[in-house]
Amino acid sequence: MSEYRTTHNICTNSVPIKSGAGFTLVELVVAIGITAFLASLVIVYGSTAREQTALVIEQAKLAQVIGRARSLAVATYNKPPAGGARLARCGVGVSFDYEAQSYALFRYNLQDRRDCLSIPSGGIDASNAAAYEVLEHYTLNPLSQFEEERAGEKGLSFVFFIPPDPTTVLFIDPAEPAGPSGKIFLVSRKGSSGLSVEVTNAGQLTFQ
Repeated sequence: MSEYRTTHNICTNSVPIKSGAGFTLVELVVAIGITAFLASLVIVYGSTAREQTALVIEQAKLAQVIGRARSLAVATYNKPPAGGARLARCGVGVSFDYEAQSYALFRYNLQDRRDCLSIPSGGIDASNAAAYEVLEHYTLNPLSQFEEERAGEKGLSFVFFIPPDPTTVLFIDPAEPAGPSGKIFLVSRKGSSGLSVEVTNAGQLTFQ
């Protein structure tokens, strides 16, 4: 009888195993809310970073094409136009199409080299197929776009180099000189950030 009591006491005094407590509804809602908030931060930051990167790349490409136009203007100064055409190579430049969000490296040829001297005051006629020769065409990254005007300042439409110096000529419109300097404005697709390339009439480029 004594042995039975001892066994019974051991069984009744044992500590019961408790099941693990789950999350309450409030805790789950808070956890989901925090997770969603952090995920939105990652998405926003990732999108902004991609646009900023695309903007910097486009700025560098733009400056590279302008520099190439300057080099080509000097290198091809004494070379006759292709096809045996009796035209004078006035120079090479870059044009900007704000509507199409693109730009082009072009050569401009006229009948007589003396006619080239009138370009700074007379402008460039891009509709003249015989004179305006597109060498290369570029389209902006969809994450970037040209801004036609910023803080009341209009962006450039043409940057043109007349050899042999070369002389740099800047136009806001095809026949409107820009003055001693001008800018090409770039902005991200969502407008969150913007950059620019400034060109002076000495042919110097500045990143802003």
